[in-house]
Amino acid sequence: MERQAALTHEVNVLVRQYGWRQLAMRRGLRKYEVLLAHGTMINHKLHAVLTIFTGGLWGLMVWWWLPLATPKYMEMVVGVDEAGVAYHQSIVRRPRR
Repeated sequence: MERQAALTHEVNVLVRQYGWRQLAMRRGLRKYEVLLAHGTMINHKLHAVLTIFTGGLWGLMVWWWLPLATPKYMEMVVGVDEAGVAYHQSIVRRPRR
């Protein structure tokens, strides 16, 4: 029970203070691990449709600027070991298409 309380506290700190959001508990993870995400993913399909409907203007104005302005999408596994010590394992992934 102490491990679960430590995990809950660590996740709450990351969510409230640093803007991470919880994706999953136990989706291929160990019992006392949680998957968190930070950043946004670019919706490529939406931007392709807007580029087509605006005759390419959207593409000229936005496609070059959007990857520079959008923060990277990151995932992090947060867990608690047997001693009750929290650990973080960062995973930087390319946005899903």
